[in-house]
Amino acid sequence: MATEERASKLRKLENFRRSIPFVSAAGLSAILQEVDKVGVPELHQRKHLQEARDAKVMQHQSYGPMITDIKVHLTTGEERSLQVINFLSLLNACYEQGGSMHQLLKETAVKFPPSPSRPWHLIFYSDEIVPGNVLSSDTSRKLQMCYVSFAEFGAVNLAKEHAWFVVFATRSNVVTKVSGGMSQVTAQLLRSILHSNTCFVEDSGLLLKGPLPEDRLRIFFKLGFMLQDGLAHKSIWSLKGDSGTKFCIFCSNLVSKRSSLPHEVLTTQAFDPSALQLATDQDLQGTFSRLASRAGTVSKDDFKLWEQAVGFNCNEHSLPWDPILGPHLKPCSQFVHDWMHTMFVGGVFPVLMGLTLNSLQTEFKTNTYKLLADYMKLWTLPGSIKDDMSSLFSKKRHDANKDAGIFKCTAGEGLGVYPLFAFWLAFTVQPTGACTKAITCFLALADLLDLIQGVIHIESAADLIDDAVSNLLSRCLDCNYVDRMASKFHWLVHFGFHIRKFQEAGLGQMLPSCFVQERKHKVAKRYGQGISNTTKFEYSILNEVVCHELAQLEELEQFSQACRLVKKSVAPKKLATLVRQVFGSNIQDIWTCTQVHLSPAGSCQKKDVVVIRGQALQVAQVWVHAAFEDQVVSLVSLWETKEYDPHLGFATALKKDEAEFINTHSIICAIPFCNVKDDLYRVLLPVHLRK
Repeated sequence: MATEERASKLRKLENFRRSIPFVSAAGLSAILQEVDKVGVPELHQRKHLQEARDAKVMQHQSYGPMITDIKVHLTTGEERSLQVINFLSLLNACYEQGGSMHQLLKETAVKFPPSPSRPWHLIFYSDEIVPGNVLSSDTSRKLQMCYVSFAEFGAVNLAKEHAWFVVFATRSNVVTKVSGGMSQVTAQLLRSILHSNTCFVEDSGLLLKGPLPEDRLRIFFKLGFMLQDGLAHKSIWSLKGDSGTKFCIFCSNLVSKRSSLPHEVLTTQAFDPSALQLATDQDLQGTFSRLASRAGTVSKDDFKLWEQAVGFNCNEHSLPWDPILGPHLKPCSQFVHDWMHTMFVGGVFPVLMGLTLNSLQTEFKTNTYKLLADYMKLWTLPGSIKDDMSSLFSKKRHDANKDAGIFKCTAGEGLGVYPLFAFWLAFTVQPTGACTKAITCFLALADLLDLIQGVIHIESAADLIDDAVSNLLSRCLDCNYVDRMASKFHWLVHFGFHIRKFQEAGLGQMLPSCFVQERKHKVAKRYGQGISNTTKFEYSILNEVVCHELAQLEELEQFSQACRLVKKSVAPKKLATLVRQVFGSNIQDIWTCTQVHLSPAGSCQKKDVVVIRGQALQVAQVWVHAAFEDQVVSLVSLWETKEYDPHLGFATALKKDEAEFINTHSIICAIPFCNVKDDLYRVLLPVHLRK
């Protein structure tokens, strides 16, 4: 009878699912569980959903409408309005509703009390995204996105999507019609934030009203940093980039090799950091001023030569020449290269990885890709890394890489594969004495990537990264890679300079990347893909994004740096009994989850091998996590360390089957591991844990 009843229920569920428009199984399950929990909303028609969304947005207008306009000049000479999110109203809304952003702002104000003499530093980031199928020939939905946050939030919080606010989302085919493109859009957008009609945030501050009348916070902020990839910094700063005689915004004595200028001037192929003369903010302001003063006073051909010589495209509407923001810009102090794009997106890693593989293939006359595919299968990565590293060395990938002349992979795949490949080179190939230069060069790249990821953990990180960059570039030149060293190789010399900018601003060591924004893009993509009526495309996306962010930030633990379960589930009886035996029989509710958030950042999952805090190196394998009262504990088997090589960054450990509970706070991070033989395993350690 029970079997027939269950079968009937399953048929009913299946019929219901097929009778409605497509929703993913996880999405439909969540909807039904929520309906079962709180009931069916009284209003639930399509028009009511839009009405509810708009009503939510209309509630928050403390500093003007949430969705407001900026005026831009088109290439035709006409003026047009573009819709943007009112950042001041959005920030007040996040503070007023309470929740995680309210907590973060208050905690940040305690650490960095804002004042007119010590304003916070606004970080600006922009990028282009493609909602829907990125391979589609229809690019009409491409969006230009802009995000802002505060550097005072710190490196750990800035790596979380919820710390970044969407302020602009407009189709690229609209932006291309704007005079100066994204440069003018950025100028007008920043003016709407920094020089709003409702308040001047750097001098008078922005008053944030909390859930209670006495809960108020006045913050002061200014434009602090502009985190950008190559295309963004070229378009927003009106740079000519690689087509200009001067292609680097920071280096005053570096010119393109194509310029054919005398040899005493450094060219694109000069990679000695000590020979570079760094420009100052005043130098660039002088360049902007001189270029603008010549506009209209010389012939068009002569003016093009001036632009070519200084490396900028002069446009009266662009950011450097904006009458309000332009004079106060500090390009050298504010612009920060995004290291993720520099390294992985058509950058340093794909080139050097491809060249190293070619050297190995030539030297050993064997199928290196097949060898590496088998080798990668030996390793088990932390559960948070979903990519299959062995697939990067398939025949299909081999053929594609051969045609492209580089090693093609995503940034996430590159981060996952480089330590395994570097260890294989150092431990297996280098002792043979073959391909010495190519291997040494790639290991220098691996060292630099290790340091970049460990910036917040390592003392004197800027100096160490400067040394690592010099070492890498000299190794590249030893290998005669100079013809493959594009401008992104040069950008490396400024990484230490970028770290020092944050230090000089009193913000500690950090080198932000746009990994977090790439994840954040999913929100706009999700809503942009589902919009069928595009007459109000931007308006719909902006409203959806605002409501999404307000809902997410209303939760309390978005910025928590404490250990906690990712998602609570009631612990099974066997685990609950064990927990009570160890920690006390009077414990009431016991929860479990296969994954936990670590302190202060990161995560680990069931079956991961992790490093435990302590004076001696201790690794362990996670069996299960549990939480009760205010504690989070993990049942682990502690392995016995047999060998430790800090130079190569690995250890071997003997697996033990005896399990014991530890405080999850003592787990530092999850690490890759592979079996050597029997119960002996090898693990790789991050750079900040090597002694």
